[in-house]
Order: sequence, then C-alpha cells, then structure tokens
Amino acid sequence: MVPCWLFSQDCTNGSVEFLNCQISSDSDVCVRLHGSASSVFTTCAIIDGGGVGVLIQDQACPVLTENDICNMKESCVEVLGSGANPTLDGNHIHDAQHHGLWLHEFCQGVYRHNKVYGNEKHGFLCATSATPALERNSVYANFDAGIQCVDGAKGVLRANDVFSNKGDG
Repeated sequence: MVPCWLFSQDCTNGSVEFLNCQISSDSDVCVRLHGSASSVFTTCAIIDGGGVGVLIQDQACPVLTENDICNMKESCVEVLGSGANPTLDGNHIHDAQHHGLWLHEFCQGVYRHNKVYGNEKHGFLCATSATPALERNSVYANFDAGIQCVDGAKGVLRANDVFSNKGDG
C-alpha cells in the first residue's frame, strides 16, 4: 500500500475507506463527515489543521481507528447533531488549541481506547445533551479538565484512566 497525502476531505454520503493517509488543511476543517457518511479512517495522520481536525455532524456514523489527530487550531474532533454517532477506537488525539474532543448538540458515539492528551482546553468536553459512551480512554496532560460534562450532557463513562490534567476530572 502506497501512502497518500490529501488536503481537506468532505464526505457527504456513502462510505469511503482511507488507509495510511496524511490529511491536512489550512481551511476551517481537515475532514468533514456529514449527511449519511459512514467512511472509515484507519492509521491516518490528520494533522496541522487551520481549524477543526475531524468534524462529524448530521447522520454521519464514521469509524476512526488508530489515527493520529493532532496540531489543530481548534478542536481535534468535533461531533454535533442528534444523528451523529461515530466510533473512535485507538486514536491519539492531541495538541489542539481547544478541546481534544468536543461532543455536543445531542450527539452520540462510542469513544474507546483513545489517548487524549496535551490539549489547551479539556480532553473531552461533553455538552448540550450529548450522550456518548467513553470507555477505556487515557486522558492526561490537558490544560483543563480531562473529561467535563455540562449543559445536560449524560453518557456512559467506563474504566477511563484520567490523570495529570490541570482542571478537575
């Protein structure tokens, strides 16, 4: 398999598989997944974004596995909308100028075995009635709380390792 280098991906419907790609963009989003997108990203580097690294919204249900998502001017991953239901497993999510993951606006999803660290705000910020399942994540060295739930957010938090964050949790 030959590595690929891509700039700013916008997936609206259907499923595309990205394997061993490097994706970056100076625009507001490196990867936008919306509509009914169910794309799969495996062992990709989504790096050096001018805004959000991965934006998941609408009815999108992508799978992101073992990716490096880092160095964003906003959050590394933002998930919003009642139909947004991604699976993130085994990713390294770090060095955002905002949150590692910002989950809000009634979104769902399963987030497990991720390493979330070195973000300038929260590791995970769950807000506005989000209902994620956070399982077995390592959340550390963030400059605010490791995991923060506000504004009616409720989820399942199971066996997460949260330590050495500057804020609570």
